[in-house]
Amino acid sequence: MRIDAAAPLDGTVRLPGSKSESARALVAAALARGVSRLDRLSDSEDTRRMVEGLRRAGIAIEISEGAVRIEGRGGPPPELGGEIDAGETGTVLRFLLPFLAAGEGRVRIVGSPRLAGRPIAPLLEVLEGLGAVLHSRSLPIDLEARGLRGGPVRLDASASSQFVSGLLLAAPAMGKGIDLSLDGPVRSRPYLDLTCGVMGDFGIDVSRGDPRSFAVAPGMYRGATLRIDGDGGAASFLLAAAAVAGGRVQLEGLRSDTLEPDARIVAVLEGAGCRAHREAGALLLDGPATSAFDVDLAGTPDLLPPLAAVAATVPGRSALRGVPHARWKESDRIAALAEGLRRCGARVEEREDGLRIDGGGESLRGAEIDPRRDHRIAMAFAVLGLRTGDMRVRDPACVSKSFAGFFEALSALGASLPRGASGPNNSRS
Repeated sequence: MRIDAAAPLDGTVRLPGSKSESARALVAAALARGVSRLDRLSDSEDTRRMVEGLRRAGIAIEISEGAVRIEGRGGPPPELGGEIDAGETGTVLRFLLPFLAAGEGRVRIVGSPRLAGRPIAPLLEVLEGLGAVLHSRSLPIDLEARGLRGGPVRLDASASSQFVSGLLLAAPAMGKGIDLSLDGPVRSRPYLDLTCGVMGDFGIDVSRGDPRSFAVAPGMYRGATLRIDGDGGAASFLLAAAAVAGGRVQLEGLRSDTLEPDARIVAVLEGAGCRAHREAGALLLDGPATSAFDVDLAGTPDLLPPLAAVAATVPGRSALRGVPHARWKESDRIAALAEGLRRCGARVEEREDGLRIDGGGESLRGAEIDPRRDHRIAMAFAVLGLRTGDMRVRDPACVSKSFAGFFEALSALGASLPRGASGPNNSRS
């Protein structure tokens, strides 16, 4: 995929449904008593993996044009069997393991080599302590589920907040609920707020005595009707596009009171010189960004790629820090971004927990980028190409993992893309 430099952007995009909220809502609905209906379910590959995994666990899910009907089991699955393929999706692995372990039966979970290398041991140790029998400690994982006792649990959540979210989602189905205490630094904390919010939508309260403890009583989710918020990750790249290329981007479908963690990018870009406001329910951002920024991304590691693209275009040194766990994503994102930005002529200092980028230089240029099968790396360099021109991103289809309509959205905003890269789903305004 070749991306050429764009004139200032001017367009409107309706965001797809949130991938993060969709995953949490699907698990809660599967455990609930009664029928749930989810509107605007994410169309990402990650969400499709989650749906297929739940179906293989015996959950009836019907999907029609983004509207989803789920017949909850009124508890965990009672007769597990067969195999579930998590692909490259950490969320599926880390959310479904506690869900499945709370049920009965045997199941094998498989996934890609990259997923096999991502952290999972702390979650497996907790599940074994709660009563699960694991016949392997890495993918493929053979799980013998006998229900989960629940009760007091200590968890090292330093590698991923998804360990915490997976346990919390399954907690109402545990015999004693859960009294969860966290050890080590807690990564991506805003995603835990999203988890607790979705559980509340399905009738389960999470008690939070302090930032490192969570308690959930045994109980039953109630079937619910939920309209999924817009995807904050998708929004972050489109807002970054305005910050890089200039012009105005208008995004529809993101609530003003959103819990989407990546919506934090709005405040960062405002600090870098962009202007944001809401109008008739839509979020508008005027670019370009004009100044460097220093931001701790510990709570929002997925903002590293779009903000790296912005940082490369503004004068001065920007610091993106606090995200050592970004090395454990679909790629080592710190290394992948540093390598790609250097190919584009940027001056980059790679650190263990992030990047220092000296941006705005005359040497900035397009290059051929291998995104390492990482959707967010591909989107970041496509965005940067709106400034440099002549950006060639290999394997553009990898963006479907989170944002299948990404290139169509860029086209709707005014980007110049090859014929066939844009579609009818978004409209230019």
